[in-house]
Amino acid sequence: SMRNPLLETPTARHGAYPFDAVKPEHFLPALEEAIGAAKAKLEEFKNKKGSDFQHVVVEQMEVQDQVNY
Repeated sequence: SMRNPLLETPTARHGAYPFDAVKPEHFLPALEEAIGAAKAKLEEFKNKKGSDFQHVVVEQMEVQDQVNY
């Protein structure tokens, strides 16, 4: 399997990805991975019981942060 810098945790200053190592074929797998992770987190969120502030707002923001990142 080819190394995909977009699927690795950035180690550069300020969390920047090594864009000089990113190739066009890296984008789709990284996007699919991000969507899969967001869907899994959303399912976890939807299946939790309760509708308090923690559940509705804070955890929803965690899902949103994952999608926005």
